[in-house]
Amino acid sequence: FKDRLTFWQSAVNKSPHLARAHKGLGTTFLIQGNFDLAEKEYLAALKISPSEQKVHNNLGILYVNKKMFDKGEGEFKKEIETNPTYEASYYNLARLYAQEGKFVEAEKNWLKSIELKPGYIQAHQDLAVYYFQSKNYEKSLYHINEIVNRNAPLYPELAKVKVIIESQRK
Repeated sequence: FKDRLTFWQSAVNKSPHLARAHKGLGTTFLIQGNFDLAEKEYLAALKISPSEQKVHNNLGILYVNKKMFDKGEGEFKKEIETNPTYEASYYNLARLYAQEGKFVEAEKNWLKSIELKPGYIQAHQDLAVYYFQSKNYEKSLYHINEIVNRNAPLYPELAKVKVIIESQRK
């Protein structure tokens, strides 16, 4: 196959009864920014298999990109309901809540994503920023150190925050 799109189109054509094929094609369209075709394929996948993993999460991402925040929230929650150990759904829900200014709910979901995947760097980054902005410097530093201890790249802004917090401790 010459590219991802060709592969997944072939998979859907040869196996239209497989939810995974529709999910793969939907994800390809999502990556390309073709939200209408992505939605069509995701809905086809769910019609075949209502609990197909990661489809509700991806629909949530799609709806957030289309500024349909209520629908996005609903899809993330459906993914969590059917796939409660998928850390990305909690993370995506947290990002949505943060965008809406619902920081208590965001924090809860960021922490859940880290509980499920302790090395979830993006969640540590978001929590470090959130705690710094909330003036909870110890928690911010904790998450910055988690990033550093996992040898992940540290955003320059977080490196500055680390220096500020550590200098205040002295």
